[in-house]
Amino acid sequence: MKQLTDESWFARSLAWLAGTVCRYRRAILIAEALLFVFSIWYTVEFLQLSETEFLETKNSAPGRCGSRRLMDGRRSVRHFQQDRS
Repeated sequence: MKQLTDESWFARSLAWLAGTVCRYRRAILIAEALLFVFSIWYTVEFLQLSETEFLETKNSAPGRCGSRRLMDGRRSVRHFQQDRS
């Protein structure tokens, strides 16, 4: 990994960001708290799912269907071997 030097653009940007956070600590914390409250409000207000929609989404997950198929496949192989003998 390259060493971070004072002349690089990235180092100057990080130094500016650190200085800004230290200088305006209260304003940045208030902005983050407001964003958090806004995101909770937006989720509750606009992304409401009914219980049936939630259950349909949960049951249609790809991992869940794949595990069912795998288990069904194992059962069918066992039944086939038992029927054969």
